[in-house]
Amino acid sequence: MDETAHASRWPFTIALLLVLLVAAGLRLYRLPELPLGLHYDEAANGILAGEIARGLKTPIFIPSYTGKEVLFFYWAALWMKLLGVTPLALRLSAALAGLATVAATVWSVHELLHDHYYAKEIALLTGAFLATSFWHLVLSRYGFRAVTQPLLQALTVGALWRGLRPPSSPPPLRLGDLLWLFLAGFLCGLTAYTYLAARAFPIPLAAALLTLLATDRGHRCARLGQLTLFVAAAALTLAPLAHYWLTHPGSFLTRTQQVAAASWADAWAGVR
Repeated sequence: MDETAHASRWPFTIALLLVLLVAAGLRLYRLPELPLGLHYDEAANGILAGEIARGLKTPIFIPSYTGKEVLFFYWAALWMKLLGVTPLALRLSAALAGLATVAATVWSVHELLHDHYYAKEIALLTGAFLATSFWHLVLSRYGFRAVTQPLLQALTVGALWRGLRPPSSPPPLRLGDLLWLFLAGFLCGLTAYTYLAARAFPIPLAAALLTLLATDRGHRCARLGQLTLFVAAAALTLAPLAHYWLTHPGSFLTRTQQVAAASWADAWAGVR
């Protein structure tokens, strides 16, 4: 390994560790005590995760409490098995997911800008902003399932762009890239198990991928194969949840119907 290249990694590594240290401190400091008491949604989440931890239920989707996606609850159940069914276990699962999101965001931005001269600096700055952002700090300190959505989205984007990098030499479809694309599809499908708002995630992804397919004429056939693999992996991962939605449409739409505007006029009034 070139010594100069090896040495140039140290400032980035040290800066990344500092960002993660700040993120961890803000998310873990007096976690059982702050915020004070359990929010009623946290209490409901604790009950649901506790049922999974005790082996009472293994749901694909939770219809209770207007419907909840399950990924966070299985993650929280793991910590409840280790620490007991306690508020600490519930909040720690959210805090660790939030911390992982900071790291995943740095990696994802670096992948997006991998050929940019300031890719590392921009990635670190983005991670620092997220580490200290109030909205994400709140999500990370409450036991809410929404904290898993940005984590899975960041991992999806990072893995997808890693697999879509233009090949420096033939063949255009290399095994390593295909594995990254399969992983990206799996993560994209898993995003649907995080939170209600993740149902809109495919829209910006599709816009970006269709733009790539339309503009990269030199590798269009290879790009089509890459995107087919990505979509297939995502569809396979989504299949159990999609089956539940098709057989229980009321559970799928409950929360949406509660918060949606009753008419276009009401929606426009809200925008104004």
